[in-house]
Amino acid sequence: MTNITKPIGKRNRLVSKEEAKAMLRRYDVEKSEIEEKVEKKIVITQPYMEIEWENNVPKDGIWKRSMTFEQHLERLKQEGWDRAPSPQEYISLMIDYYEGKMSDKYKVLIENQEHGPGEFTNYFIMRVNKETIGLFADVTNVKIEKGKYILSPSDYLYDRCYKIEGLHAGSNYLKDINKTCPDFIKDFCTRSYEELPDMIKQGEIEIPYTNDTLYVLTFYCTEKLLMSAEDLSKQDERTSRGIKRKKKSKFEPITYLRTRR
Repeated sequence: MTNITKPIGKRNRLVSKEEAKAMLRRYDVEKSEIEEKVEKKIVITQPYMEIEWENNVPKDGIWKRSMTFEQHLERLKQEGWDRAPSPQEYISLMIDYYEGKMSDKYKVLIENQEHGPGEFTNYFIMRVNKETIGLFADVTNVKIEKGKYILSPSDYLYDRCYKIEGLHAGSNYLKDINKTCPDFIKDFCTRSYEELPDMIKQGEIEIPYTNDTLYVLTFYCTEKLLMSAEDLSKQDERTSRGIKRKKKSKFEPITYLRTRR
């Protein structure tokens, strides 16, 4: 007489080898589907999210820290800020704003920038020659010579150089820069020109007129992107804002540029 095991609920039901293999296949498929859903829900961290922004906006909603560049650097040092925001941090902020991906926590940064005279970034730009520009991040060892901010020859180690043949001194539209040097756009905007929101595609970046002179890049938050090369010898006042690093970031200015070489 054959012994038959009476199933007590689904847990005790005996299954054949074929059924067991089918169950394992279904498990693998379900596991892959779950992992794919989880992966899609992962939030992509933008450069502006990886820092702590200075944002003590007064009651009238207008940011009022206007000062010269020297005063700006001294204030950041005295108040314990690591540096000014980078172009990538400002522009990625604008990208998420125009694509509707920004949380209310960051929207106030856009709103109070609109009232300001432009904000200092931590980037310097220099026209090396007629066809080349160089970028420097977090430069501190600058000196004034004949009214110009310069570096000594031994310090001419650019974080990155770009060929700008065909572009003129002064403001250039991003679309024109992209035709000549798409890497410049990708480095600055953290994505290619084709992937940018339309409002940012209409933006402009200024290329210096004078060779071998440092200009600080200043960010303007208008209806479109505007990045100006400020002549520091004029002692113009711009908005001073600091940031603190939350963690080691792949978008940290010097590291980010060098790893893209």
